[in-house]
Amino acid sequence: KQKFIDDLSKVIKEFIVFDKFAKILKISAKIDNDKVLIEIKGEFNKEKIRESYDVPIKTIKQTCKTCGKQGTQYFEGILQIRGKNKDAIDEVDIFIGGKLSKKKDVFCNKIVKQKHGFDYYLTSKKYVNELAHSIYEEFGIKMESNAQLFSRNRQTSKDIYRVNSIVYLPDFKKGDIIEVKGKTIQVQ
Repeated sequence: KQKFIDDLSKVIKEFIVFDKFAKILKISAKIDNDKVLIEIKGEFNKEKIRESYDVPIKTIKQTCKTCGKQGTQYFEGILQIRGKNKDAIDEVDIFIGGKLSKKKDVFCNKIVKQKHGFDYYLTSKKYVNELAHSIYEEFGIKMESNAQLFSRNRQTSKDIYRVNSIVYLPDFKKGDIIEVKGKTIQVQ
């Protein structure tokens, strides 16, 4: 609200033409329901002048294209996390939540619980791959990605793809003792 008033005051100063001998001392604006009350104080020919105007306004609430995708069924890709270790899956879930909270232009519109993990429906196919790589490097043992033909743009005749990335988590965690090729080792 205050930003709107500040912007309005700037517009008034820039676009309203005053007499060249007028000295504008102060312009203030207040929002009152469906109008803006504008008050201009100044001097003209050494005489103090104060004028007030009621300007009707119409407020139109609009959401940007990016924010309009939030909370809808829209998605461009699915990030799949699979593993049998529930603690590892929970740790990855927290990791994903932290990464998504920093991204202001990517949303997770749906999370589907699977037998051994979760599917995250994201609004950016580029970020699906980026996030999958981050998870793979931090937690995973295997990662696969593929593009799936979803539709065709009627105006441009280009194919529209959705991306699916799956990250497999190990059944073990740091500190576990496992046997690999007949040798017993501790996971570091």
